Amino acid sequence: MAEIHNRQMVAEYDYHLEQIQFHKEAAEAIRISLEKVAGEEESITLDGKEEFTFAYVNRYQGDRFRKENPELAKEFTFEVTEEKIDWLKIKRMAPDLARRYQSRSFKRVS
Repeated sequence: MAEIHNRQMVAEYDYHLEQIQFHKEAAEAIRISLEKVAGEEESITLDGKEEFTFAYVNRYQGDRFRKENPELAKEFTFEVTEEKIDWLKIKRMAPDLARRYQSRSFKRVS
């Protein structure tokens, strides 16, 4: 286990994480308001210059659709088969190789 001896660094890290969260929430509230202003329009302009777009993209809210339209969802649901890498098998057979490709997560514990 690595040990640090700099409380200031830890305090600054925590402070900046709090600021990020605050600003994300503020920006999201403004985005929601802008989306309401746009209505069905796909863009918002300011002084004739396009500032924001709300273009429809090829991504849908499947869980919401399924919840609000269960019978239709059954009618339009199909099974998808996909190829995946068997990481458990690689870990058993070649743990060093698996470790080279394993992601790491950095998170604040306390």
